[in-house]
Amino acid sequence: MPDFIYDFHTHSDESDGVLSPATLMQAAHKRGVDTIALTDHDTISGLSEARKTAELLGMNLIDGVEISATWKGQTIHVVGLVVQPEVEVLQSGLQQNLRAREQRAYQINERLCSVGIEAMDWAGQGIGIPTRTHFARHLMAAGHAKDIPQAFKRYLAKGKPGWVGVEWLTLADAVQIIVKAGGVAVIAHPFRYKFTRTRLCALVEDFKSAGGCGIEVVSGNTNTNQLRDMVAISEQYGLLASKGSDFHDPAQVWAPLGGGPEVPENCVPIWTHWQAA
Repeated sequence: MPDFIYDFHTHSDESDGVLSPATLMQAAHKRGVDTIALTDHDTISGLSEARKTAELLGMNLIDGVEISATWKGQTIHVVGLVVQPEVEVLQSGLQQNLRAREQRAYQINERLCSVGIEAMDWAGQGIGIPTRTHFARHLMAAGHAKDIPQAFKRYLAKGKPGWVGVEWLTLADAVQIIVKAGGVAVIAHPFRYKFTRTRLCALVEDFKSAGGCGIEVVSGNTNTNQLRDMVAISEQYGLLASKGSDFHDPAQVWAPLGGGPEVPENCVPIWTHWQAA
């Protein structure tokens, strides 16, 4: 295994993280991270700033993105690594998802207002297009929830007052956008979908058919059982194994930058993709 510390799934305040791209790079450097991917939700707007700081610190930045996709009525997140940000098909695909995000934000605001919660002024807070995490923080600040999980459970989860469904890019389109931008597509945090093994295998089969070739065997606070199961899926389907903290906030001490177990030696690590290119 490599003698460096790496993290292939992180977020800045260009999406729903709390640190700027530059500050994120500085925080990762302090943690000893050598190689990092910035993978904001449906946007590549933070990559330029991140790269300037990463280069000054002697870090290796992997250009990345996390694309929301719809598969059989379920939202799936696909991480794209070593993408070429300037490719038009990537930019236009992300714009499609961002328009869906913006529409959802207005609808969430309306629905929360309908139950007596003050509207969130995201423009006034310097937020571009808010995610549900931004609304969760708004609910916390207004005293309607003690933390982000409670905000989702009470207001933002399916069936709750602030729930708004979204039809994202299809899984196949999300994967192909990444591939056409020169990148490698990775299923993000697969255990978080709470799928049965049969349904997860169905997802993996459709993902591979679309051109995907990686899966996060380590994501955030992956436990021993989850790691074992994801390693088995990686081996069964010949998927490259990735690792990412899914970092959003220094307060998430359970999933620090560069933290978590290493990719096991019996897996083929994700970086072999760009080393072979």
